[in-house]
Amino acid sequence: MKLIKNTGNDRVIDELRQTLAPQSSLALASPAFSLFAFAELREVLEKLDTCRMIVPAVNGADLGLTGSANDLVFRNRLQVRWLARECAEWIRKNVELRTAPALLPQSILIVGKSDSEHQRVITGNCPFTTEGLGLTPGNQFSLIQCSERPEESAVLGGWFTSLWNTLTGADQCKAAFLARLQALVDPKAPAIIYYLVLFHVFKDLGNELDEERIVKSATGIRNTTVWKKLYKFQRDGVVGAIYKLESLGGCIIADRVGLGKTFDALAIIKYYELRNDRVLVLVPKRLRDNWTLYKANDRRNFLASDRFSVEKAGTGILDMINLCKTAGVATPQFRQEGGQFIQTLWRPNAAETAQVTARVTAQVGTKLALSRHQVLNPLLAEGLIEMTIPDKPRSSKQEYRLTAKGLLEVEGSQRAQTPPRPRTKSDTNRPNRTSSRRRKGDAGK
Repeated sequence: MKLIKNTGNDRVIDELRQTLAPQSSLALASPAFSLFAFAELREVLEKLDTCRMIVPAVNGADLGLTGSANDLVFRNRLQVRWLARECAEWIRKNVELRTAPALLPQSILIVGKSDSEHQRVITGNCPFTTEGLGLTPGNQFSLIQCSERPEESAVLGGWFTSLWNTLTGADQCKAAFLARLQALVDPKAPAIIYYLVLFHVFKDLGNELDEERIVKSATGIRNTTVWKKLYKFQRDGVVGAIYKLESLGGCIIADRVGLGKTFDALAIIKYYELRNDRVLVLVPKRLRDNWTLYKANDRRNFLASDRFSVEKAGTGILDMINLCKTAGVATPQFRQEGGQFIQTLWRPNAAETAQVTARVTAQVGTKLALSRHQVLNPLLAEGLIEMTIPDKPRSSKQEYRLTAKGLLEVEGSQRAQTPPRPRTKSDTNRPNRTSSRRRKGDAGK
């Protein structure tokens, strides 16, 4: 008797490949059966003379047909339906199958011809799965033994034979197992896939989507008109979206037409506006009026009392061109390619970046589109500019203006850039009034 480490070149699957030969037999008792383990031995198994298999009763038992968490690489091949079809065909033609009424505590695999000295019996924690065969990492404390002498194989083979003889109902067991495989072969309705995705996304959340915990009451969102207009299912969607924005940094709101996705977005926008955050809305040009309506003094705007803060609305192309000119970088390029709109922005040169301070103008109301870390923070630290609302640095109404030091810096840069006026002939012939007065005075004396 020898031990199998089930790692490296000493794995159960290596022993099976050496022992399983055409016209030989396989006897298998396993608490689990994986299609991915079947895929690794499919060509060899189809050439066997006979195969007897014992698995737990199908009803209510998780046989692990689609593997475990370690089988992600195999599942990504998208071959489950094909493997289920191939496995069902193999079992239908070549396998005698019986089921045990209880979970099997360990596995046993008897491979080779019964009258051959090369028959091997592998027993222990080696189910017919990728972990049991050594294809994926398993439990390092598993004990797996393999017979080396005929008498050892005979003793362990007798145990399997006695277990096989106590089980009955082979036809019903085989039909139930084939039905489980057929369920994997049959196409699934898209709605089932959608429900499964929702289940796996939300099954571990528990009470994490509690409205009172996620939506801060101090913002006053519940007193807004847009919140009061929402139905219960829309409020749940808004709460879920805010939770994902706070925890994951992003969210996609997807639902059928006419179920109020725009109002969900407006409620989310208002929530962050009440927190003094700035919100950027990017929409196709043809939908621009649908969104600017909620900032206009229009009788159709039933959310006018919420006073959505919309600083500017437009395509933004002209703004980007002007901001690039202000920053001293090349004009951006726009083009359409393959049905996509592509915009190319150029990085500023280091020499031009160093001269940004000298190019700051006294237009107090303008918003600086340059990065805070690259420009604003250095200018604030040098005392060249100051905030109009210093108590609320992240306010949506925050603006910047030049300090006295900044004005001196701008005036000095403008004087340095203004060339001196050249002297003309008339200037040369113009008499020096001071010297003339002095000569007259001297003459009087």
